Amino acid sequence: MGLRSLFTHFVVGNAIGLGQFGKVYLAHSKQVQRSVMTAPYHKVLPGKKVAVKVIHKKNDSKLLLETQINEIEILRVCNHQNVKIYIVMEYIDGVDLIHYIKKKKRLTDNEMQDISVQIVEGVKHLHELGIVHRDLKLENIMVVSDQDNKGEERIRVKLIDFGLAKILTSLEKTTQWCGTLSFCSPEIVREQPYNQKSDIWALGVILHLLLTKCYPFMDKNFEMTKRQILEKVLTINSQKIKKLPVQVQSTILKILEKNQDERPSIQEVIEFPWIKHLRKKYLKIM
Repeated sequence: MGLRSLFTHFVVGNAIGLGQFGKVYLAHSKQVQRSVMTAPYHKVLPGKKVAVKVIHKKNDSKLLLETQINEIEILRVCNHQNVKIYIVMEYIDGVDLIHYIKKKKRLTDNEMQDISVQIVEGVKHLHELGIVHRDLKLENIMVVSDQDNKGEERIRVKLIDFGLAKILTSLEKTTQWCGTLSFCSPEIVREQPYNQKSDIWALGVILHLLLTKCYPFMDKNFEMTKRQILEKVLTINSQKIKKLPVQVQSTILKILEKNQDERPSIQEVIEFPWIKHLRKKYLKIM
């Protein structure tokens, strides 16, 4: 969308975000629009808030520009309630998960379960499309308050930031180091080829954080954290793990398998008893 077209269709307000590619502005539409980034097309009603991402095309870095183009291609194939963002993007009136946890101070069991299952659903949708997110972490998970089909308030979770995402076939692997160290899988740390299983590892770290309030692999500095990711062994007797219900223990330990060939796929994860129970409850109220 060009600048003239943008101001024809949208009233653009203040900047709400700043990144290495440009700025994100809060805006609202003047008339009913069809977002070019959704499949099927998503109508933007008059007055509806959106987030407009303005990309600096003069950026000298070919890699950065290619990364931005890659994000656009990824978003072309994503259309799911737990993966919602566009180049003229949905304005998510919420906070990222790390700030949500800090604000709440203590999540209820229902909140932890609700958030956990929706993150799983988002990852499931991406992997079914052949997309590896490659930067799953608390800061890239947005939490908003919404109403379910009974009119009751509930939490909605949305995965964001597809700048590092990549489309891979089931047989493909990639080697580029991506993500934040504390969420990186052993194969990424070793700089070995990896695939969708790296997202599964990050999912395990996120679940561990939600349920125990601490990182499974974290130390004083970068190198010591890398060593923990590669060498520290989690068991049912690990200090934080042993306090969790047996089915939850089993889920986290299986997901945080250091050998990517033995780590479960997302299709296997959703068959684990604890996740299966959460999905059944979640899908029933959708």
